[in-house]
Amino acid sequence: MREIETVEEIWSYHCLRCLHIWQAAFQAHHCGEKVAWHLNGQASMPPWSEATSCPRCAALQVKVLPRSARPSVPRQERTERP
Repeated sequence: MREIETVEEIWSYHCLRCLHIWQAAFQAHHCGEKVAWHLNGQASMPPWSEATSCPRCAALQVKVLPRSARPSVPRQERTERP
């Protein structure tokens, strides 16, 4: 039986085009060495992927802010799955 640990992580982004700053709450599902990422209940690319676009101007010139600039969120749930 593998144990899946789900952790919510808040990631902050900065658009280099319009200077908009926003946050997104991802759920990281850890199972051994594998991690599955979800955003708004949908499977997603990792938060640091270059596929992130600005919600204000749709630009792809987006930087992920360093972890020190993001709030830390404690573990939320642990579930066991077969």
